[in-house]
Amino acid sequence: MKDDYKPWYIGWANCDEKAGDILRQYYETPFFLPENSAPGKKDWFFMGTPGFGAPFHLDNVDYPSWQAQVQGLKVNTLLQF
Repeated sequence: MKDDYKPWYIGWANCDEKAGDILRQYYETPFFLPENSAPGKKDWFFMGTPGFGAPFHLDNVDYPSWQAQVQGLKVNTLLQF
């Protein structure tokens, strides 16, 4: 990559059950999380370049969620309301 690139990221939800079954062979839900934090039929995937690809935001979800970092470093800020 060039030194003057702009950071970017993409995210998508997998809606294909067969593809989800294949993808889930490559990761497991951490054992210490509750059962309802296991993936449903739709898994979300995100990837991007170094740097801030998304502005500061809140992910408002009604169920427990978790992230698995495959490569690199990510800084998360957790807020309690």
